[in-house]
Amino acid sequence: SDAVKLAAIHYYVWHGPYDESKEQFSLQYMRELRLGEQLMPTPLVTSQLSMTPSAANPKQVDYDWESRIQQEQRKISEIFSKLSNGRGISASEAKVMYIKKVRKLPMYGTTLFHVHNSKIFPSGHFLIAANSSGIQFLHPITKEDIHSTFFFSDLQRWEYTPKV
Repeated sequence: SDAVKLAAIHYYVWHGPYDESKEQFSLQYMRELRLGEQLMPTPLVTSQLSMTPSAANPKQVDYDWESRIQQEQRKISEIFSKLSNGRGISASEAKVMYIKKVRKLPMYGTTLFHVHNSKIFPSGHFLIAANSSGIQFLHPITKEDIHSTFFFSDLQRWEYTPKV
């Protein structure tokens, strides 16, 4: 997932290229510091915690973030090594790679506004997402579209007048 790749790049910035002989790359070290919780988006981690296996549903997957980050860190280190003819890249260069990856995400550059208005949506709570292409109405928890996007190129006027 993109989140795991970004976490691996972030870890590369902190500790450099993957080196299994160093303690900071061991799973035990990563788990003791709970790096999955530190590096992964909080909503993703908390949603996965509610899906851990139970007696009622033993087939649910255990999300071992540290292991997934470590595996991705190995791949990222190999890629960065190839890009730099074997020397690895600097922390600054890794930060640039991180930003390039983030810029490709659909919500990049979006500002979210929490809104409560039961006249517009029955539940009352929703998010308005504004970015370079337009305005979206999103579910406050899932961030899924509640309504199709209003593109700026299609808007002639935007106004809301509350009835007093």
